[in-house]
Amino acid sequence: MQIIFEKVVIRNFQSYGDTPTVFYLNRSPTTLITGINGAGKCLRRNTEINVEMFDELMTVTVEEIKDFYENFPSCIGKIKVETVNGYKPIEYASITAKDSEVIYVKLENGCYLYCSPLHLLKHNDEWVHVENLKIDDLLDVREGVSKIIEITKMPFTEDLYDLQVEGKEFIANGIVTHNSTIIEAFHYALTGKSYRGSNKEELINTINQRDCYVELHFEVNGLKYIIYRGMKPNIFRIELVGGKTIEEDASLKDMQKYLETNNHSIHCRNGSNPACILDFLGF
Repeated sequence: MQIIFEKVVIRNFQSYGDTPTVFYLNRSPTTLITGINGAGKCLRRNTEINVEMFDELMTVTVEEIKDFYENFPSCIGKIKVETVNGYKPIEYASITAKDSEVIYVKLENGCYLYCSPLHLLKHNDEWVHVENLKIDDLLDVREGVSKIIEITKMPFTEDLYDLQVEGKEFIANGIVTHNSTIIEAFHYALTGKSYRGSNKEELINTINQRDCYVELHFEVNGLKYIIYRGMKPNIFRIELVGGKTIEEDASLKDMQKYLETNNHSIHCRNGSNPACILDFLGF
C-alpha cells in the first residue's frame, strides 16, 4: 500500500487563529511533515537544545534529533528537551518548512535565533509570530526575559526544522520557543482524538473558542481523499475526490468506523484485503 500525504489545513487549532493555515506535505509515501515557505513554526538546522538522552545531559542541534529519530525510530519519544517546566519528551522532529524565508532575531543577553516569519516566541505572556515582533520587545528566555536588539530578514531561503514536544514550548538557543502543531493536527484529523490523549477540546483555540477545523488531503494508490473534521460546530466528513462523499447525516461513530474499516476507503495495490489506514500508520 502506498499512502501519500499532500496537505493539512487548520483553523482555530491550538495557537492558530481564524485565518486558515496550510501545511504542504512531502509527497513521499508515509512521510508526514514537510511544509513550504515558512508555513510552520520552524528553526534553522543548527539551533541548539539541551536534552536528556539515556540518562545523560547534552547539547545537540534540532537537525541531529531529526536524524537520530529517522535512524532509530524505536527511540522516538525517549529523548527529553529542556523546557521552562523541566525536561519533556520530544515526540517528533522533522523539517517543517521547505525553502523558507529566514529571520534573524538577536537579544540583549547574546541569545539569537534564525527562524521562519511565523515562528512563535513568547512576549508579555503571549505567543507572537516573529514577523510581528519589533526592536525593544522583551522575550522569555531561560533566565527570565531579554530585549530584542536586532531583527533582520536574511537574503536567503532555507529548509527549517522543528520539534513536537509534550507541552507547548521548549528552549532553543536559550530562548523560549513554541513547539510544532502538525502531528497533533494530523492525528486529530485521522482519529478525532488528541495525540497526547488529553481532552480533545483542549485543541480548540483558547481565544476564539470556536470553529476548530482540520482538513487532511492524502492519496492511497492513486485515489485522492479528504478528511474534514472540526469542533464547535462538530464536523466530520470523508470525501473521495471526484467521487462519493460519506453521508453527512451519518453518526460520527459510524463515519469513524468507515474510515478505519470500509472496503472502499483503502484500495491495496496487490488486490488483497483492504488494510486499515490507522493501523498502517501506527495509530
